[in-house]
Amino acid sequence: MISWQDGKTIGVTDIEDFEHHCGLRLPRPYTDLVLSRDGARPDPAAVLFEGPGGEVNLDRLIPFIDKDDPTGTMLRTCDRKPYGLPELLVPLGLEAGGCLFCFRYADGDEEEPSAAVLRNDTDGDERVVRIAEDFPALLGAIRTLADRKRAA
Repeated sequence: MISWQDGKTIGVTDIEDFEHHCGLRLPRPYTDLVLSRDGARPDPAAVLFEGPGGEVNLDRLIPFIDKDDPTGTMLRTCDRKPYGLPELLVPLGLEAGGCLFCFRYADGDEEEPSAAVLRNDTDGDERVVRIAEDFPALLGAIRTLADRKRAA
């Protein structure tokens, strides 16, 4: 079970303003979570997936509102396009090493985009690694250290 720490409560209009600005709809399971856990840190944080690396840590969700650092919000992150953020990728979380967790709308499902990691340590097509079918699957891939040892 995931516990979420340090999250804030936001309003539906904060999410709707972002969606309107970006011209897309965020998946409902994600928006349901961030309404009461904006910018939260998950515990555990290790996301296991098949592919290069096989594991990455979700340090925190990118907040919609951050009074201490307004440049680090969802809107600013999407507008800044860090690491040359490709089109159809929408950041949702950060990894301590600088990788971005993203929704990947490029798979064609506008209602439930897949989850991917945009790696900052490589170039080309290997930069975007699909890690889960959708947001609920991403949450389901988060494991504790004990779970990771059992899986090994």
